[in-house]
Amino acid sequence: MSPFAGVQFASPEVIQHAPALMIAAPLTAACVAALSPSARWAWFSSLGGALFALWMALCLAADVAQSGVVSYAVGGFAPPLGIELRVDDLGVFFSLLVSILGVATSLASASLLRLELPERDHALMQAGFMLALTGLLGLTATGDAFNAFVFLEVSSIGTYALVAMGASRDRRALTAAFQYLIMGTIGATFFVIGVGLLYSVTGTLNMTDMAEKLSASSSDRAAIAGLVLITVGLALKAAMFPLHAWLPGAYSAGPSVVVAFLAGTATKVSVYLLIRFLMDVAGGLEGAGEGLLNWLIAPMAGIAAVVASVQAVFQTETRRILAFSSIAQIGYVLLGVTSGSVAGLTAALFLLFAHAMIKTVIFLCLGAIGHRGAQLETLAGAGREAPWTITALAIAMLGLAGAPFTAGFLAKWRLLGALADGGRIWAVVAIAVSSLTALVYCARILETMVFRTRRSSASGVSEASPAALAAIWFLAASSVWYGLDASALYDLARQAAASAMGASS
Repeated sequence: MSPFAGVQFASPEVIQHAPALMIAAPLTAACVAALSPSARWAWFSSLGGALFALWMALCLAADVAQSGVVSYAVGGFAPPLGIELRVDDLGVFFSLLVSILGVATSLASASLLRLELPERDHALMQAGFMLALTGLLGLTATGDAFNAFVFLEVSSIGTYALVAMGASRDRRALTAAFQYLIMGTIGATFFVIGVGLLYSVTGTLNMTDMAEKLSASSSDRAAIAGLVLITVGLALKAAMFPLHAWLPGAYSAGPSVVVAFLAGTATKVSVYLLIRFLMDVAGGLEGAGEGLLNWLIAPMAGIAAVVASVQAVFQTETRRILAFSSIAQIGYVLLGVTSGSVAGLTAALFLLFAHAMIKTVIFLCLGAIGHRGAQLETLAGAGREAPWTITALAIAMLGLAGAPFTAGFLAKWRLLGALADGGRIWAVVAIAVSSLTALVYCARILETMVFRTRRSSASGVSEASPAALAAIWFLAASSVWYGLDASALYDLARQAAASAMGASS
């Protein structure tokens, strides 16, 4: 049963427009932030937009729990001819993830931006952040394949510009942003061509209608080619091995606020779209979606889990270690997605949510103490100078390593159990080897922060601001809470998985 069943967060008049308002709020905030006369007003508009979007996401969660799938006809034109916003349990799961991390990142952004960017750039940074949030929330709510492409590009344009703004302190940000732009554009091109091929077969862009017509077309080669192109395009966006080359540079050189939000949401929403297209839209196309999951994504995910973790061990920059860690974690999630069972997909979604919280905490902490794209050794002794921030960072690192009593441990344990029950022993071995390797680089980071002596030549480290600490500790405490009692989050994940696979929860 959904934890939102029987809860009402607003009046019926507001709830009926929640899908549109969830997207409109950060878009309006982006415009207000861009025109704000000061950094403070830009931050207020950003935080206000993120909070309103979270409110609407909660309204949608309660509405879906009570009424089932929510359909919103944009402009009053009924689907499938009109544009539809359509939110089910899977969409609710991801809209809550994106909006929660949007609020946390926005809350911490004011103090982090002061450490990294000149004040004149703060308003544009907040505007770009809200634009990225708009695109990602739009992706979780749209029921139209072409508008999925539009929202994908809206979010990407925001993040390209945000990564490039890190050039004021690290010129590598320009190269990283350009590489991200090129790879992202290639991915978007594959995606939109794939959507075009599906449209040529079905004559519709509405994803529900498209799924019905693909089921009737049975084994159309153009439709299968379209799905392959969409899979490759989204694999690029999700940084799936071996299409992950843009990720380490973007994580290393981008501003901390951007990297924290990007690590927690962008690649995860790309996984959402993969699930949506390969399980929902392609569900009736004679196993085409299942074939892509089993024969293309699953092997690459298994390789990613091991290879990326090994690469992380040999990195010397903290952010690059964490970038390769994210590539490995996406591999774990995709192994669960490809398991073919509701239990496996549920565990994958649970792990995805846990990893998103953990990585957001880590990057917010690193930004708060002024550690930006630097060598790991510069963190030596930081725990003595910023105990509150580093304690939260240590909790997140333990969760990343899969230590007991954290959400990271429980999520991995349930994923391993689901994969073993499904007979995927090779996937269990891949995750086990990768997890043991992850212990090495997580231990390196923890040992450097807590036990080493700070160099006299190292720059000073200070605690995060109260607002940043509130966001950081909320997420860190949630990681521990869900490691002890994950019933509410796991129920949401199970309902989302059942929705994606057309099963009963």
